[in-house]
Amino acid sequence: MFVVQWLTNYELACLKWYVRETEAQMEEFKKQFPRIKYYEVEIKDLNSLAKVQKLLDFFGCKGKKSLTEAVGIPRNIKKTKFVPTFV
Repeated sequence: MFVVQWLTNYELACLKWYVRETEAQMEEFKKQFPRIKYYEVEIKDLNSLAKVQKLLDFFGCKGKKSLTEAVGIPRNIKKTKFVPTFV
């Protein structure tokens, strides 16, 4: 497969900018609303029932019984792998 290096570098730079911008927006939001409770979580943690329960406990919430049937179950599995084509 042919990959244009400058395009890969550009896409990586854009991704890094997006992450930094999102973090800056998060910090600004926290300053603007200091009385709101915040809970930091990684996406992969949402596949752990114990970690999801900890998140719910933090906010004083209870999960439904069906939560155990949903957490950790793969969803939206792609049937085919995307392979970019360049002109």
